[in-house]
Amino acid sequence: MTDAAARARAATDYGTNLLVVAGAGTGKTSLLVERFLNQIIEMDLDIAEAVALTFTEKAATEMQTRVEAGFEKLAFGSGESAEADRAFLHLSQTLNEDEIRLRAKRAMANLARARIFTIHRFCAGVLRNHPVESSLDPDFAIDEGGALRRLFQESWRGFLLSDDGPEGLHRERWAEALERLDIFELQDIAYGLVDACANAHDFNVDDAVIFEPVQDLLVRIDLFSLDGDSGPERYLAAARPILKELLNGGSAAARQILSRTSFQPKRGRERDLLSGTPPTAKHHPDEQNLALETHRFLNRLHHTDDELLNIAVELVRPFALRFRAESQLQGILSFHQLLVLTRDLFQGHPELCRKLSESIRVLFVDEFQDTDPVQYDIVLALARQGADGLEAGKLFIVGDPKQSIYRFRGADIAAYHGAAKRILDAGGIRLELTTNWRSVPALVASLDPIFTNLLTPQSERDENFEPGYSSLESGRSTSSTDSCIELWTLEHDAKPVSAARARASEGEWIARWIESENVQPGETAILLRALTDVDAYAEPLRRRGIPLRIEGGSTQERPEILQLRALLRALANPNDGPAVLGILRSPLGATPDRELLDFRRSNSASWCYLESKPDPELFPNLSRTFEWLRIWNQAAERIPTEKLFQFLQSETPLLALHAAANDGGIRIENLIAAFSILQEAARRSPGATLSKHTENFERGLDFSLPESNENSVRILSIHAAKGRQFPFVFMPDLGRTTAGGDARLGGSAQVKELRSERALAIHTQAGHSLSWLRHEYEEKMHAVAESKRLFYVACTRAMDRLFFVHVPRTRQSHSAMVNYFEHATLPQQTLELADAIPQAMPDRRAPSALTQPKRTVLQDAKPTGNDAQEIARRAGDVLHDMLERWDFETSDSLADHLDVAVARASQTTWVATGKIRAKAESQLQRLMQSELPAYLKGVDLLGRELPLLIESGQLKRIDLLYRDPDGRLVVADYKTDARPNVETEARYRAQLETYAAGLVAALPQEPAPALELLYVTRGERKRI
Repeated sequence: MTDAAARARAATDYGTNLLVVAGAGTGKTSLLVERFLNQIIEMDLDIAEAVALTFTEKAATEMQTRVEAGFEKLAFGSGESAEADRAFLHLSQTLNEDEIRLRAKRAMANLARARIFTIHRFCAGVLRNHPVESSLDPDFAIDEGGALRRLFQESWRGFLLSDDGPEGLHRERWAEALERLDIFELQDIAYGLVDACANAHDFNVDDAVIFEPVQDLLVRIDLFSLDGDSGPERYLAAARPILKELLNGGSAAARQILSRTSFQPKRGRERDLLSGTPPTAKHHPDEQNLALETHRFLNRLHHTDDELLNIAVELVRPFALRFRAESQLQGILSFHQLLVLTRDLFQGHPELCRKLSESIRVLFVDEFQDTDPVQYDIVLALARQGADGLEAGKLFIVGDPKQSIYRFRGADIAAYHGAAKRILDAGGIRLELTTNWRSVPALVASLDPIFTNLLTPQSERDENFEPGYSSLESGRSTSSTDSCIELWTLEHDAKPVSAARARASEGEWIARWIESENVQPGETAILLRALTDVDAYAEPLRRRGIPLRIEGGSTQERPEILQLRALLRALANPNDGPAVLGILRSPLGATPDRELLDFRRSNSASWCYLESKPDPELFPNLSRTFEWLRIWNQAAERIPTEKLFQFLQSETPLLALHAAANDGGIRIENLIAAFSILQEAARRSPGATLSKHTENFERGLDFSLPESNENSVRILSIHAAKGRQFPFVFMPDLGRTTAGGDARLGGSAQVKELRSERALAIHTQAGHSLSWLRHEYEEKMHAVAESKRLFYVACTRAMDRLFFVHVPRTRQSHSAMVNYFEHATLPQQTLELADAIPQAMPDRRAPSALTQPKRTVLQDAKPTGNDAQEIARRAGDVLHDMLERWDFETSDSLADHLDVAVARASQTTWVATGKIRAKAESQLQRLMQSELPAYLKGVDLLGRELPLLIESGQLKRIDLLYRDPDGRLVVADYKTDARPNVETEARYRAQLETYAAGLVAALPQEPAPALELLYVTRGERKRI
């Protein structure tokens, strides 16, 4: 191991502040636990003198478990703990075995006092222990939106009627602001000051912060001589003085020059710089792209209005300060406020901070790259010694800036670099772990040149945004020479396709590989940049009966969970108008918007279903839903919450309604898990009210999907995959673009804190602050850099094999991950996969900073497989698709569906469309010549494609449910087999028996249904 010395020092040097940079798969948690064991025993510390802070509850629990296992192994020699084994080797050099056991037993006895927390839990404990200094009720609750927002709305209404409101002492200033801003934008600015900004009392918008993005634009413009005759060059030459004036004279002066500046295009009349789009030039692509970027910047500059927004801030600042105090008095804090108040407590009471610091002999911090600037302040405050120094040996920090992917939660890699510099400047040492124990050598070696190019800063400007990269080496021993990285580039008729069709093809190919290779589903993961289009990858697996599990994304924002939350809120509080309205507009209420609008305009309008009795003739759907809610509200008052949750799952149509959705299986799985967690919470807290359980559920305190041990393919967001590993990893959807940068903003105002500049950045529809342009610039730079780090995290989840799957798209973004392959050439042997994989990567390029490189189109790819089998399978899909839509009347009405069905079946296959059509037409002809159509025309059809939820939580669909001429219910399934064998028919029988059992449970008054197989390619039916 080339990093053996660094690992040894990290585990045993207690006199130096250590910043450990641990690359993916290098065993950083194991090292941290080993260090914890060593330090507690060798220094004979009370376990409570060590504090370990993590980023998530899951990580804290894992660390607690591993620390406990380590002490148990050292104390009693029982259990398994690699960390304890390594610690014993070190400790036995200075301590005898009996002393090690004695100290380990003492640590075991005090494990309950171990302070291994998330930083939020640690801060909550600090504030609760110092209620006087923090001016907080020690029983405060942490809230992430619901209760805090409701309190805000109540306080805001009072503020508008106060002396500081629109009709109060500052009436003229309010009138000036309201000429261009609506009251809701001012409300959003107020909320932004409360929630987003740590220093609402002294921050303002400030045009001094614009220097960096403007200077960056000027530097790139100055790369050109601008004495050429192309249109873009003329545009840039005219724009340059405005940007210089913006730096030297400020925004007002720059806007004045902008308003009277024009340029002469190569053709046409003289134009101002903001009209239309900048001129194009086919032979000057670099200048053209830069002119377009400059044009966008000048348009944003034109719509800045710092004076207006400073007036708005001054008008609502008194409310923001009072509300912050009021929320603290009420004991309702957001997670961000929790951190800010702890930081402010340390700054305002240095003696308190000093005493707390003295009680902590060593401070361990895990996942340091995921913390935000306020958290850095808290950590460094606890290690401070003197005015600027840090206490030697106090800090042991582990992180990997290459895995900083949580900017949406506040993580800031620029602040990480700043915090790391402070630690090193104060005498700390940086150690780097470079041995990857996760991935095979060939995989690590193949990815190394890609990461070197992607993650290394290319300029001084990039240093705040890029993590830097040091080469990794694999610690795994393997003699295999098989390819471990494979790039599949699939093409449809040698032409790019739409994003939707591309994803469908990618999903189909992945499912075929998993099916054909006969790997264990649990060994395989499909990693996606976003789960928005997850069904394109899930559906081909479901179709083949391959078990799968979708993880990641915001489960709380899933439609089924949002509807459950609305139902719980409406039952807990009949006066919760938004929740009741959410139920009315959902499938549960099925009330048209027209009916809701008419009711709202009526004299008796009220969303409180206990008080309101709508006329059933005028408002039938609303009346029905109100009555339904009243019944359940009464039940909620009578029965225990655990029983209520059980009945809501089994006796309401919630599950059935969501089962009918395209992703019904996922929705049902999530709902069943949610109800299970709610019932468990009710068992743990039998005295808690429905309102309390609803609040906890809404805040997510008691809700997270449990880990599943089932043997399933995992489909995960890259964020959810962090910390995980899988033998086989697929990365499709490489053409997806990234968000960030200059997003198209909605109607609400937004407030951001530029902490390093002590300034606010504000956006409204009337205008934005000049500092907002700085915010957009930083967000764009961070988004581009974080996308690379996401790619790094995704690739490093693979243990044995990594598959990139890509279909060229008609609209390809320069920010798509597929472009990362242009910065490196992988070894030739890693790309061999029969005729399905192209035999070469694009050549390495060295593009300028201004050029978007053209991506080399990889060769057409065709999977291995039997064409005849594939044609038969797709023709069967066509026939099944047509029968789903046929009215059973005439052969013509069936044939009407042929074209669409063939088009659908052709989207995800390599065989020619004509062959599929010919096969389907042949089968269709045999079907129409049989007696089956006449029989189906005569039955009493009750339903097609009926969703059926079975006990395991899986969603199945019944092809046909009908009554035969004798009046008996029949469950029928279409089959396209030519000659099924006995084993196959036995499997079909079991499938139909499952359907029948579900119908018996749903329709107890009916006799058990008959079971029928409809062999449509032969025109036969078989009752079994």
